[in-house]
Parts: sequence; structure tokens; C-alpha cells
Amino acid sequence: DMLRLVHAHLTECGLHGTARALRNESGVGASGILGQAGLLKRWSTDGQWGSIMACLDSLDASVFGTSNQTKQYRYLYRDLAQDVHDMVILELADAGEWDLARASLSVAYETASDTHSETETETETESDQDEEERKRRRDMVDRKIQELASLRSADGGINSISNNMHSSMLVPPDYYGEGNVSRQKRRDELGSRLAHAIPVIPPSRLLTLIGQAIKWQKHTGV
Repeated sequence: DMLRLVHAHLTECGLHGTARALRNESGVGASGILGQAGLLKRWSTDGQWGSIMACLDSLDASVFGTSNQTKQYRYLYRDLAQDVHDMVILELADAGEWDLARASLSVAYETASDTHSETETETETESDQDEEERKRRRDMVDRKIQELASLRSADGGINSISNNMHSSMLVPPDYYGEGNVSRQKRRDELGSRLAHAIPVIPPSRLLTLIGQAIKWQKHTGV
């Protein structure tokens, strides 16, 4: 808990390099996000995925505990984090960044598999089921990228500015989710889930605790 307090204080002071070094050396990360309660939701609505990814990367998976209840929550958090990764990849492809999208797809699912093997203790059956689910999700995202590329290629036969603009707006059915939801609606939905799942750390928490400790010392005469 003390390391998490120090990590949060360093982050709040803008000492991100020192905070990363502390996490790398101690293996202990943040217990939530610093800032306003609606920050994650606003980032998601605006498509600021870099900020969201940095926040998720800084979180300490151990804060979700080891009991059955917290284990279930940890699974929900893991699925949410993977949904965010998928959205980033789909938006990269939608923006025409094909190589970056496919590279991100590979890295995201390799990292997810490595993180899972390091942090989870499961039966062999549960592990196999999780591996199948990761493969299913990866194949689904890859298929959506291929469908998008085919659609844009077929529609971009005429080399004109107006046609290229029209082509860039095309996406396959259900590209961003079932029910053919729009990109913005999917962003809003992920933002609501992030805001609900990730705790918000009160500002100046370490300094507040130190101040309270000093007052207690004066009160007790220690």
C-alpha cells in the first residue's frame, strides 16, 4: 500500500519516469486513476486511446485480490482491457493505418497471453477455454480488418478525391459491434464501462496522510 501511495504521488507530480522505475523494480503499480471521476469516459468519447492505454498499463493487477468475488471482477477487467485494445486496432484500420493495426493486433494478443500466464492460477480446463477465447477474439478482429480492406479496395476503383472520401467512410456491417453500432456509440459504451470499473484515486493522498500523521503525533505527544 505504501508503494502504491508513493507511485500515485510521483505520477501526480509529473515524475512519470520515476514512477515507471518504481513499478518496474517493485512490481507494484497504481490502484486506480488520478484525476476526475469522468476522465476515462471523456478520453474514450474523444478517442484519446493513448491516454487510456497508459492508464491501463499503469494499473496493478494485484489490487483486484484473490478471492472468488475479486477474481470474477478481475476477469471482467481483463475483458474490458481487451475490448479497449480491439477498439484501438479497429480504429487504426479505419484510419487506413493497416500495417500499424496488424502489428498492434499481434502485440496486443501476445501481451494478453503472457500477462495471463503470469498472473492467473487456473485449472487446465479454464486455461484452455481462455486460450480458445483469445484465439476467437483475435480471429474476429483480424477478419474485420480483412473485410474493411476488401470493402475499401472494391469501392476505391475510381481515382478521384470524392470517391476516396466516400471510400474512407465505409465500414463492414457490425464492424464496431453487434447491431451495426457506430464508432461513436462504441466509444461511449467503452467509456461508461471504464468509468465504472477503474477506481479514482483522491488527489494529494500521500500528503494528506502525512499531514494526518503529524497531527496525531502532536495530539498524542509522541
